[in-house]
Amino acid sequence: MIRRFINWVKNEDIWDLMAWASLAMIFFWAVAKSFGWINTPAFIEMMPIFGAVFWGGRMFQQLEDVKVDVREVKKNLTEVNERLHVHDMRFVKLESRYKM
Repeated sequence: MIRRFINWVKNEDIWDLMAWASLAMIFFWAVAKSFGWINTPAFIEMMPIFGAVFWGGRMFQQLEDVKVDVREVKKNLTEVNERLHVHDMRFVKLESRYKM
């Protein structure tokens, strides 16, 4: 299990790791706070909120990256479709010339 985690860490982006760490921090903080293990001033109680905002921002950024990737794939598919049409027309001309 530890090897899987280490391999996962090697393959992930540092920002993804930070996002998941902030989410884990919020979870553990909420559990500890609910059991009364943490008694802190108000400004420290805001840290999980900052972590949640960071995590949400990172997830939003990943969605934006996916949108850009999909846009590029659509553009590439349009180019492939145009090239395929040209080759198809050339093949039709060859078929008509050689009566296939």
